[in-house]
Amino acid sequence: MATTSPRSRALPMLSARSSPATFKPRRNFGSRQKHGDHPMKHTAIRFDRSFINPKGDSVRYLEVSMDAPKLDSRSKRKRAPMDLALVIDRSGSMQGEPLAAAREAARGVAEQLRAKDTLSVVVFDDSVDILFEGLSMTKAGKTRADAMLAGIHSGGMTCLSEGWLQGAETVAGLGEDGRRSQVILLSDGHANRGILDPRELAHHSAALRERGVYTTCVGIGDDYSPEQLSVLSENGGGLLHRAERPQEIIEVLMGELNELMNTYAEDLKVDVFLPAHGILAECVGELPTSRTEDGVRCHLGSIIEGRQRHLILRLTCPRGEPQSSLNFKARITFKRPGGGEEAIELDSASLEFAGSRDSLRKQKRDKKLSLRVAELWQSDVVRKASGMNRDGEYREASRMVRTQLAFFSRYCYGIPGTSKLISELELLQDRVLHELSERGRKEMHNYAELRRYSKPEHRASYHEDLDAFMN
Repeated sequence: MATTSPRSRALPMLSARSSPATFKPRRNFGSRQKHGDHPMKHTAIRFDRSFINPKGDSVRYLEVSMDAPKLDSRSKRKRAPMDLALVIDRSGSMQGEPLAAAREAARGVAEQLRAKDTLSVVVFDDSVDILFEGLSMTKAGKTRADAMLAGIHSGGMTCLSEGWLQGAETVAGLGEDGRRSQVILLSDGHANRGILDPRELAHHSAALRERGVYTTCVGIGDDYSPEQLSVLSENGGGLLHRAERPQEIIEVLMGELNELMNTYAEDLKVDVFLPAHGILAECVGELPTSRTEDGVRCHLGSIIEGRQRHLILRLTCPRGEPQSSLNFKARITFKRPGGGEEAIELDSASLEFAGSRDSLRKQKRDKKLSLRVAELWQSDVVRKASGMNRDGEYREASRMVRTQLAFFSRYCYGIPGTSKLISELELLQDRVLHELSERGRKEMHNYAELRRYSKPEHRASYHEDLDAFMN
């Protein structure tokens, strides 16, 4: 799988030939397939608009949506046993309240696990120690874990990669059919020992995911590296969470554990099969994406029971004969926790080369889908701008936002709910000309993470306010 740093992938940009739209909703934009008795039967593939220009360069957005069923209490009781590793940064910067909160959060995790689950705790600074490994969470096991967690004390530097790999090894060795393997990494720093290159970290994380070992990260405070932690989590099938204050470490870790216990499917992949050469496909939301022989594959991580996930691709279309069609198909593959891989084949959805200018101009538009496109697109711009600002590229960041804003505003014309998104980008264009606070940049990055993975924020005091984040 091709993996790259989140900063390096191109943002979606409308073709200069795309026209502004003032369209009304359309009832049928694609195909919905019910897959017999399969629980995740409500899936759909659709487009924001159905007609494209025979002369080429039309830009359309394809959505694959997934709807996980809500599990009943009996199904929840039967959840797959979990082998969980907590990897805790004990470097000098974690001294005091942050490390105390991490210990308390680890105790809370141990208390919530069941007797068939196992817990490992690995701590790291410039060295790595296994506090305990594969401890069954029986009553006696929880008592032992509680006593050993008290022995975590702060130390020296930050050898993040070695701590994470050791944590992964503790659960990988326990893996059996019918069990889940998960690593949760907590760190407040920028790795300065071991593997430092985000691309190499991404490679190792993706390889572990293929072996069934998943990674989620919690960045603590304002000094952690979002680039390093992001590639570990996004390529590891998880999410990067943010915990600004010690109490939030507990809230985030317990919230993540609750989601792990209610995961319907993991290692969610969507293959979209492209019907013709010359179609440019880009993932809106910058999810890990790779080329396949006949299309693209996007990795979406997990889906929680009772929730929806959406994959959106930006397609730049080639030339074609008027009134001919391009038929797109998709396949969703995933693993049920503790189970094998399953697949759902979707019906096709089509784009038609318009027979006249009038049909292009008057075509209707799926405004709900268009709003989801706009939200993801805006989060891409916010994420990239915050990274450029961190690197001191102030003028370049402002120019990038201005360029994106021109295309973005045209796309949003006539879509209810997008005026706030536009005004926030207008403000961002000015704010990134000057150095933003590190806290603000971290919150902007977190804002984009939650959007692209359709995940809730676990911090009780969190209030989404992009304007405040930019101050």
